[in-house]
Amino acid sequence: MSARMGLYVGLCLRHDHATAHERIEDFRVEVLHETPLFLAEYDSVESEVHLTLDDARAMCDDITKAVADGQCWDWSRNEDGVWVQFWTHEDDDRPLHVTGGTVTEIRVQRRDAVPAPRLVSATPLQVEEHLATVITEDAHLRYQQALCGRAVEMAARDIRMDANKAMVDGAPRALTTGALNAADSIDPMRCGPLYPTKRITFARPGGETT
Repeated sequence: MSARMGLYVGLCLRHDHATAHERIEDFRVEVLHETPLFLAEYDSVESEVHLTLDDARAMCDDITKAVADGQCWDWSRNEDGVWVQFWTHEDDDRPLHVTGGTVTEIRVQRRDAVPAPRLVSATPLQVEEHLATVITEDAHLRYQQALCGRAVEMAARDIRMDANKAMVDGAPRALTTGALNAADSIDPMRCGPLYPTKRITFARPGGETT
């Protein structure tokens, strides 16, 4: 590993998800064009950025191993390209439920490869009206699903953190397991559906929608 890459990785390791992306933005000029990095995340644990997929998965494996109590686990890649860790059945290795570990590949560009955007101020309605003139309804729906999906993912993560804390505090296992399963059922990064199923429209003054 070069000294430059070592400096970059040292700056990125062991901080939360938001900080990891901020550091990638701040120091991406130090990284080769389109260098792949791997963000390892585990519920209620600080995220880490790694140079290889194996190292990122190993970080999650170490955490899972500490709480496995004889259970087995495996990995699969979902339709969004995110590696998800899950518990498996002891008899036939079928998936049971997620452990909380995920690995996401991040592609970092050189700063000189990204043009500076022209920033403008706009209301949500103005943004929606502009998008309606430049993209199809299907693309508009996928854009809204990306935004809503991120919000639901964050809400599900909060539920998991509260459930894990309640488990540590001695709450009934059935209650905390139910909360964790509910979080998975709404989280589009796990088992949940995409939101919304139909494009959201906004009302203009006078009742007209866009």
